[in-house]
Amino acid sequence: MRWPCRREGCTFGDSGVCGRAAEFTDPETECDDYLASQPPDAIAPPAQLATFPSWSGNALGPDFAGRMDLANPPLRVLVAGQPLSGKTSLVTAQFLDLDRTPSTSLPAQFAGSYTLYGYDRLCDAAFRWKEGAGADMPHTGRGAERDPAWLHLAFKFPESHKVRHLLLSDMPGELFNDWCGDKDGLDPSLIVPINVFWVVVDASRAKEKLQRSAARDLLGRVGEVAGSRRVEVILTKSDQVVRMSKSTKPESVLDAVADLVGQLRHAWTGTVPLQFTPLASYDGTNKKAGWRTLEPIRHLLEPTPKAPLHRSEPVSDRYVDFMGMGR
Repeated sequence: MRWPCRREGCTFGDSGVCGRAAEFTDPETECDDYLASQPPDAIAPPAQLATFPSWSGNALGPDFAGRMDLANPPLRVLVAGQPLSGKTSLVTAQFLDLDRTPSTSLPAQFAGSYTLYGYDRLCDAAFRWKEGAGADMPHTGRGAERDPAWLHLAFKFPESHKVRHLLLSDMPGELFNDWCGDKDGLDPSLIVPINVFWVVVDASRAKEKLQRSAARDLLGRVGEVAGSRRVEVILTKSDQVVRMSKSTKPESVLDAVADLVGQLRHAWTGTVPLQFTPLASYDGTNKKAGWRTLEPIRHLLEPTPKAPLHRSEPVSDRYVDFMGMGR
């Protein structure tokens, strides 16, 4: 192994072959003698290199998500639910509907994303999925990049020009099954910075005892850790419970699954009132704008006094764009 090391006594003869290569995994960053022999501007400080972890645009891993250098810390949302409850369909439909619905439908406008490639992959899978053909949307399986992974959205308020960053977890339902059986099934360090919990429940399976029991268990586990943080129960696949029309009201869905709603309210042990939000990711088979899919995001952008957003970090008043550049 040959190194451009000018320190005398470290190389074999005039060959320039490093005589200490076996001592280090990476002599260029670990060998003090080599570092001392180089001009100061020829070596990037290790700390500087560590500040910018790799980023694929597909999803943010825990390390990158924790290092986002933003004036306003992002709101972290744990999207929790059993396998096939509709978590992936929810976050996919929300991204699609940001483009399909008028910009005035939310108090802030879409301002970009660190994970556009990831959303593109999810949207492609959604349009390949044939509704009513008996096939489910592609299941989010386990994987190193999904334990956990985060999807990023940024919204700019037109009047103040401030930006609100959201991080939505994209995790397989099996992890939440593990968490229901073992309180240490999810890393506690993941729970601590969470600001809001979305508990996703499949309304179309409300009559199944096993599903109701699983939903109660998950909600109970969330209640143990939520404290004063907001918890929103999102009832997905509402179009399979009631017939959708322009005049459909949320109360119609809640009445149709009254037993499920009652059991979840009875199982709730948290300190803040539960919020129930029924929605449908798609309107019929044409995959046009969904029904109320953006309501949970509206609730994040318009916090209510009854369930204030939990903030683990101070918030700055200075304006930042979605890439974290100060203005």
